[in-house]
Amino acid sequence: MLYFRPSNARRLFFSLGISALVVVLVNQLRIFTIVGLVHGLGTDEGYYWGHTLLGSMVSVFGGAVSIVLFVRLATRKKKP
Repeated sequence: MLYFRPSNARRLFFSLGISALVVVLVNQLRIFTIVGLVHGLGTDEGYYWGHTLLGSMVSVFGGAVSIVLFVRLATRKKKP
């Protein structure tokens, strides 16, 4: 994207920074989910449900949100 429109470098890096922040926050949410379920359900069940099922869903959903947010922010048009 930067190669084709070098004039939008500031917007592109801003979008990248926001998307990276969303990925970090999603990973924190995933860790908190795992910790909460391990605390509530015990080590075996909590880790299974937290890491394998809910953690994976949180990661996939958060990654999708991050990619969509990056594209929307990087390609939006300026207001007239």
